[in-house]
Amino acid sequence: MYGVFFRTGDLAFVDPEEFAPREAKSWKGNFDATAELATAGAAGGTPLTSWMLARLAALSENSQFPAEFVRRESELGGFRIRLLAVRGTEPLAKLRLAAECGVAELTAAAANVEVAAVAARGLIAALAAEPTNLGRCRVEVRARELGGFHNEYGFDGVGFLGQHNVYE
Repeated sequence: MYGVFFRTGDLAFVDPEEFAPREAKSWKGNFDATAELATAGAAGGTPLTSWMLARLAALSENSQFPAEFVRRESELGGFRIRLLAVRGTEPLAKLRLAAECGVAELTAAAANVEVAAVAARGLIAALAAEPTNLGRCRVEVRARELGGFHNEYGFDGVGFLGQHNVYE
């Protein structure tokens, strides 16, 4: 099977680059779970984007997370993570986590909206299940469009990174 990033219930989340289902190109069921992600469990005052990475690091079966999964594509000092949700060997949905200007977003695409919602809510449930179980991680992003400053995200074992980020 694919290189599993982590499992929750009967869902597994894998790297979509490793397995890109042909049918995924025709998936039109889009679900935006950004509002649900915002209430997932980060305590007040906690940078949601850094908490999200620390939770993913704690869930990961891959000790290299998040560094190898994070795409530092943003012109504004943010990042993107793409995952594929699978059940058994069946691909269900493509998920996209994004952080930009201090805001975290989660969207999913699947064969229909209901399946996309199941996958997105499965990821949110995994994040929220143990909100204080955090893994050490650090992601640094250079914002080319805004003077080349660096934003950092993650958790160093004591506190969250990013208190001095622009927009964080």
